[in-house]
Amino acid sequence: MMKTNENQSLIEAVKRGNLKDTCQILRNQRCGIDCADESGKTALQWATKYGHVTIVWHLIKAGAQVERQDLKGWTPLHEAASFGRSQCACLLMELGAANPNLRTAGEGNSPVHLAAEKGHSEVLRWLLSGGRANVNQQLTDGRSAAHKAARQGRWKSLELLLQAGADSNLRCHDGQTPLHLAALCNDNGRCVETLLCTGAADPNVLDNDGGFSPLHLAVACGRKS
Repeated sequence: MMKTNENQSLIEAVKRGNLKDTCQILRNQRCGIDCADESGKTALQWATKYGHVTIVWHLIKAGAQVERQDLKGWTPLHEAASFGRSQCACLLMELGAANPNLRTAGEGNSPVHLAAEKGHSEVLRWLLSGGRANVNQQLTDGRSAAHKAARQGRWKSLELLLQAGADSNLRCHDGQTPLHLAALCNDNGRCVETLLCTGAADPNVLDNDGGFSPLHLAVACGRKS
């Protein structure tokens, strides 16, 4: 939708968190609720990014598209996942029935990937609720949300993913499992422990780049746990 001054006014009011102005613009119907700025982001995306929960509620109730993607493929749910906006994620999932499996351009991140990587466990809980999220969805390089959580030492996210059915032995394109990446992470072994105890990860899987197992990588990096 082409940007007009009124469209821009809505987006700017939302960015400021100005509920009064936002509602006034919506009541007067002076612009399209799904108008986008030059990045392709709508008012709902900006409200979610900044955590303006009440505005998110009003926009959804007014009919804003919860799955509208910007120029990079991000939806409001991606914003909630990336910035840890758990209340916004709740509204998007419960009121808007947002799809937790939509992917960004390029790498192909879903909201689940982003929440897992950033360690936003409360957002991840909402994304996994209802059983609609594909916990084994893979990026363009084959990594899953469990891979991303393990590499960043997000053991709580990893635990949630495993409880939701994530495959601890899923291999990305270079043959590495989440356990390989956990072995590279300096998190005092919490992710390794989680994968072995909760996810029944196989410590003997060899990758495609030299035939290394998770143990080989841990030793090479000087890990003691």
